[in-house]
Amino acid sequence: MSKKVKGISFIVLIVFIISLAGCNENVNNQPELDGQPVLDDQPASDEEVPKYPDGPIEIIVGFGAGGGTDTMARLIQPKLQEILGVPVVVQNMPGAQATIAVEHVYRQPSDGQTILFQADTVRAYPTMGMTDLNYKDFEQIGIGALGIANFVVLED
Repeated sequence: MSKKVKGISFIVLIVFIISLAGCNENVNNQPELDGQPVLDDQPASDEEVPKYPDGPIEIIVGFGAGGGTDTMARLIQPKLQEILGVPVVVQNMPGAQATIAVEHVYRQPSDGQTILFQADTVRAYPTMGMTDLNYKDFEQIGIGALGIANFVVLED
């Protein structure tokens, strides 16, 4: 491997490590209690907190069975079901590069009972004219996996 390729690989690795370190910081500069952010709009006592979930949860995957997004949803599903104590079902809704699923979830009530598992392709939808919906139309609750771009060349 040439020195140039090693150097580029090292820089990519450092950028990745720095970006991971940034994920652990309290980016909203909110006070913390037991490691959890304390938000100003939180209820003062447990009695005021609405119970969640109040029924089954549906995970919508905009891609076919067996892909990366589907696999991640199916890995998380049993743990969610165990922790939350309600049925959690994964439903594949492929088509139109997942815009069918995106628009379906957007039309559901904003109660957390329908969750979209989506790849980062949603950023391109408005540009491609597929839908006007983008990340700003949803509330992100977590990142299940990150894909790391690899740049490779032949040794010579």
